[in-house]
Amino acid sequence: DAVDRPQEGERVSTIEELEYALSLGPVRVAVDAGAHFGAWTKRLLSVGAFVHAIEPCPHNRGRLRQETGGLDGVRIYGCALSDADGEADLYTGCPSTVASIDPRWPAHEFAADYVAPQEKVRVETLRWSSFCEVAGLLTTPIDLLKLDCEGMDARILADLARTGPFPDRVVAEFGALGSLGVEMADAHLALGGLGFVHPGA
Repeated sequence: DAVDRPQEGERVSTIEELEYALSLGPVRVAVDAGAHFGAWTKRLLSVGAFVHAIEPCPHNRGRLRQETGGLDGVRIYGCALSDADGEADLYTGCPSTVASIDPRWPAHEFAADYVAPQEKVRVETLRWSSFCEVAGLLTTPIDLLKLDCEGMDARILADLARTGPFPDRVVAEFGALGSLGVEMADAHLALGGLGFVHPGA
């Protein structure tokens, strides 16, 4: 289906691809939450953005450092973005590299036939406003926030809507959140009150 381009000056809340978000204007500062191995981080770097990349899984973060090693314009964080400051167990499973602080989230959703124990590691959690303070972004315009936090995205967006600071564009992956009782519309409603528009609406 065709996606209408929002009017100039409108904020965008979108689950469309990164390329659409990039087409809306320059990206100078970006946050890649759930950076995994760095595919989106590297794409954002290629357009001149400074990228704050969040990846709490130690294995994934090691690969992220390998993939972005020697590249200017990226800072990597080992915390997990959440809706509360503190600590949490990060659940993961082998051979999958999917990891989440929500224990209900399937650790290897793309490989259901694999029999492997779920593993967990303790990680620091930061809500959006606290992360922005740590990263020095409280007064810095954030052009793009990409969220892929495996089951936590709607809760993070609802917290962002309450506290700010507000990025210009949001790209979020929601996956099978309906199985957790979380609806994508909840996040759209939270952001809609701030002037964000969904391009498919």
